[in-house]
Amino acid sequence: MAKKLNKAAPKTAPEVKTSTIEPKKQDGQISTSFIFVLLVAFSFAFIAVYIYVFDKKIDLSGDSLSYYFLGKNLFKGLGYANNISGTISPENHFPPGYPFLISVIMLLGLKSYIAVKIANGLFFFGSLILSFMVIRKLTDDWKIPLVTMLFTALNSFFLYFSFITMSEIPFMFFCMFAIFILLHVNEDHPLKDWKFYMLIPVIILIYYIRTAGLAIIFSSVIFFLLRKNWIPAAIMLVSFVLGALPWYLRNKAMGGNVYIKVLFYKEVYNPELGFIDFGGFLQRIWENLVKYITTEIQNGLFSFLNRQKPTDDTETYGLDVWIVGLVIIAFIVYALIKQKKFQGFLFWYLAASGGIALIWPQVWTDLRFIMPIIPIISFLFFKGAVELVDLILSKLNLNFKMNVLVFLILILPMFPKLKELHASAKADYMPEWRNYIKMAQYCKENISPTDMVVCRKPPIFHFFSEGATMNQILTNDDKEMLKRFKQANVKYVILDQLGFTSTSKFLYPAIQKNPEKFPIVLSLPDPTKEDSFTYLLEFKP
Repeated sequence: MAKKLNKAAPKTAPEVKTSTIEPKKQDGQISTSFIFVLLVAFSFAFIAVYIYVFDKKIDLSGDSLSYYFLGKNLFKGLGYANNISGTISPENHFPPGYPFLISVIMLLGLKSYIAVKIANGLFFFGSLILSFMVIRKLTDDWKIPLVTMLFTALNSFFLYFSFITMSEIPFMFFCMFAIFILLHVNEDHPLKDWKFYMLIPVIILIYYIRTAGLAIIFSSVIFFLLRKNWIPAAIMLVSFVLGALPWYLRNKAMGGNVYIKVLFYKEVYNPELGFIDFGGFLQRIWENLVKYITTEIQNGLFSFLNRQKPTDDTETYGLDVWIVGLVIIAFIVYALIKQKKFQGFLFWYLAASGGIALIWPQVWTDLRFIMPIIPIISFLFFKGAVELVDLILSKLNLNFKMNVLVFLILILPMFPKLKELHASAKADYMPEWRNYIKMAQYCKENISPTDMVVCRKPPIFHFFSEGATMNQILTNDDKEMLKRFKQANVKYVILDQLGFTSTSKFLYPAIQKNPEKFPIVLSLPDPTKEDSFTYLLEFKP
């Protein structure tokens, strides 16, 4: 037997000889050198696109500046606290993960608001590279990972979030990082693999960035349970509970987590309506499901579609929108069924992420809540489309296979959206916002920074005024509003033209009923609209 083996050895030796240039030659696999060149070329292209669309203006959502101020306070050693009201008060609204990352960025010497915005771009770039590596692990291919990475990189919605100081992109980065680690953990002996222990702090950080991180934690535990790795699953679960416990106890001591409370309101911005009932909860899930199928998932895959929810309650989504949405879902489901590697993990990760997204209040339902799973959804869509077409071709006895690279033609319609981002980056703020900012700058120069100013979007006003600010009081009871103004020692009120419902629904009626308590200090006309003014009003209790 030994002689026979020795005789056979010379014949097989040339076939198993390894090469650093082309280590794998199976169909769909390619040399590591090519992958390296591919990613380097992509990196240069990404930098060019990012510079082209980057907007140095502040994001007008308001929350982005809240994160910035919280991170800045951590950096200054003030603790996890908010001080835009003029006093330092513990924060329990926003999770501390992203502010912590901002404080780390500042510790590295990058303290400006622009620097923090650029850091988000780096997180986005890292997410794209990680998505390529993850999908390559899932497919043993390079084409589908490349197509997925390019479509995500050129998606105008993702690019927009990559230059504002919001938590979605860092959240996406660490989710992809956790998946990357998880897929490389030794399946047979995870407790002997250092990557398992690296995964634990990463998933805890994910939860601290966004509560929706529960999805990656849940699916990671399921990942080990499906392999009957009971002890690793238990260690991960217990570690997460211990890691999340301080935040839970802190929130409990402060009266509970604000986000959890808001989750059960009938209307987020009108808490006086009370809490949602079971029927209302089911309606919320259905409305969110409809929106994700007809709007958000389609925008996440192909931003040029630019799907929008009908503005009129009497309008419905067109048949074409439903067909596209359902076809996308069909491709994703088919690919997931056919997926051989890590199928269970992918299913539970998507199910948990989707479940969390569906129970969120409709007013907040948009693409940002499913951004971390879009690369996975995109990969499954392209995989499902190719495999279904190949199945149909084989049934027709056609000796032809679809190449996923043909989808790259759909990148061309995405460029006009990039031009829109570029134009927006070069443009000034809208007139109503310019007046709002001018009013804040006037307050900086003419009133004491300790004088409390009531306004919509307090973080934005504080950014330009550097003075004490607080949000409007959401109540129809003008007497209650005045009482709370007095309790907060309010000195001034901003009556803006930003178009938010709360101003016209709550603040303006209270001012109309009590005009003597709100004398005009300054008014700024909107040059583009007749009889439209932004007012600075003094409050006289």
